[in-house]
Order: sequence, then structure tokens, then C-alpha cells
Amino acid sequence: MSMEITPVDKISSLGGPSMWIEWGSLARQNKACNLGSGFPNFSLHPDLKEELHAAAENPATCWYPRAQGHPRLVEELVTTYSPLFKRNILPTEMIVSTGAYQGIHWTFEAFVQAGDEVIVFDPMFDAYLTDSKITGAKCVSVPLRLESNSWVLDTDLLSKSFNSHTKMVVLNTPHNPTGKVFKRWQIYKNAPTVTGTK
Repeated sequence: MSMEITPVDKISSLGGPSMWIEWGSLARQNKACNLGSGFPNFSLHPDLKEELHAAAENPATCWYPRAQGHPRLVEELVTTYSPLFKRNILPTEMIVSTGAYQGIHWTFEAFVQAGDEVIVFDPMFDAYLTDSKITGAKCVSVPLRLESNSWVLDTDLLSKSFNSHTKMVVLNTPHNPTGKVFKRWQIYKNAPTVTGTK
């Protein structure tokens, strides 16, 4: 007896393959250089190879780490990032993911739900839209404008995008995919608006 397995509605509603699959396929078909994905054309540094080999030979490293990341790595990250954020980050506030997609997905699952709104800067990393749909949140796009070879954020438009349903603003700097580095005033100008939402 054969049984068809279909994903739940929130997954099947996402549509076909991701843009990464489509672009990768087009690049291969047309023998084009795919700048959208990282395909290094160099070998690992010999020192790193030695460290990886030594780690693989150590029985203590052959176990699953805890879900939030290996304690030693988390401690190093806390030590590195606490001064940058000018506050004492606790190890319990730090999570190590297996990549950007997983980390972003966890964040959306933890903080947004159906009826919430998430503000993103467009062009955007495709995971933001996908995870908004999966969680039932609405993705609100604030376009960056290209002016004189520089991406410009319209802070007034950003302010107008907030409402009582705004739950998250996705801000990464440098911005993916434009590379724009946001100035501190651009981020903090809207802080009162952010703190005024639930």
C-alpha cells in the first residue's frame, strides 16, 4: 500500500523551490558564476586541518553538544560580545545554531506568532519572508533606496511602518544582501517607537 505524504498547509503554502535552488540550477545550466552561494575555491589552512583532525581523534568531542552550543564555545562568544554590546551577556542568552537559516527560524518561532508583524528591510534575505509565513506573521517591507551608489534607509517610512501588531524588526548590519552598514543614529532614532509596541 502506498501512502502519499504531504506537508502541513503552512509549509505547502510556501510554494515551489527556494530562490537558492532556482539560482543554483540556472548558474549550472548557463555555466555562470553563482555569487549567491559560498563555493570556496581554496583549501582549508593546514593549521585548521590539524586542529580538526585532533578534535576528530578525541573521544570527548564525539558526542552531541548541548542544543544551545558547546559550553566552551558559548563562553568564548559571551567573552567576545559582552564588551561589544556594553553589557554582561549571560551564557543562557547565547545560542549557537548550525547556520543562518536555523538561527533565524528559531528566532521567529520564539518571538512571533499569527497576527504579529515583522519589519524587514528590502531587498531581504529570503528566510525572513519564509519564517514570517510559517509562523503566521505578516512581513512588512521597508525598501532601501539606491542613491548615488549607496543604500539609503527612509527612517520616516520605517517609523510609519510600526503599529500595535509590530513584534519584531529584523536588523542585521552589514545588511544582507546589500552590505549596507547602518549608522547608530539610524537604529536608535526609532527606538522609542520600538519600545512603545507590545
